[in-house]
Amino acid sequence: MKSEITIFCVFCFMLVLPLKGQTGNYTQLYKYTDATQYVNPLIGTAGEGYTYPGATTPWGMVSAGPHTTYTQKLGYITGKTIAPAGYYYGEPLIEGFGQTHLSGVACPELGAPVLAINTDKLTPDDYATSYSGEVVKAGYYSVMLDDMKTKVQITTTQRAVYYRFNFMGNGTNYVLLDAYNNLSWSDHNGFVKKIDSQTYTGWSQTGNFCNQGNEQKVYFYLKAKTVCDESGLWSARGKVSDSKQINGHVGAWLSYENAMTVDVIIGISYVSMDNAKQNLEFEIGNKDFETVLRESIDSWENVLGR
Repeated sequence: MKSEITIFCVFCFMLVLPLKGQTGNYTQLYKYTDATQYVNPLIGTAGEGYTYPGATTPWGMVSAGPHTTYTQKLGYITGKTIAPAGYYYGEPLIEGFGQTHLSGVACPELGAPVLAINTDKLTPDDYATSYSGEVVKAGYYSVMLDDMKTKVQITTTQRAVYYRFNFMGNGTNYVLLDAYNNLSWSDHNGFVKKIDSQTYTGWSQTGNFCNQGNEQKVYFYLKAKTVCDESGLWSARGKVSDSKQINGHVGAWLSYENAMTVDVIIGISYVSMDNAKQNLEFEIGNKDFETVLRESIDSWENVLGR
């Protein structure tokens, strides 16, 4: 009996061990799920499926992940060729990461606001990059941005997104917030307000889904959990602005010197900037990346395991 108890306890320890002390190989967490390990979010992301592979929770309001270029020039956005869901499997470049998306529809919408990366110099009007090593799971997305020498990992709650950027190149690295460029057919417009050097709020205008004339604002509240060296706002054509708040073709930037891991969180609301802040504080707050990811996996396992 004693030996049986010992064996049982060792087995329990083996199940719990991968959930502790995780430093980066988060896909190990999925090996111990009954249903979630079999989910493949890439299904439907080629052809005319128009599905979206980003990180989300069951019925989550946010669905965060990459926007790729689109070689089939459909002219959805003037001067841009973006797939309806923001992503098309196998396309050569990633142009930032949107926080909100529609999946399985043929007209573009949302994709706002966008987070992106610059390295070496601040060029917020040009953040397209080649990429490799995509890992796509229920509630998790990661990719290596080759030109930027940066690994991006994403997980979500219902209304907030947690980004982990691993900068591998020395020099100055930038995290960019783009409130202007999104996927919608509407006339683009954005607003950003600087709260402090680590925190920004605002909105991104979207709408005109399939030429229906709808309009809405995606409100956001962004906070860098990793202290930056410098930060500020930018306006059209990447011009740095000294203002505390700006609107139009606008965004924000945070800079980090040399290679390091940077955590950034962002709350989303369709009601107000205050609600975006409340969503972020309530759903992520002081939680770390590992905790948010585990909760996301648990939510999927609970639903899929039924």
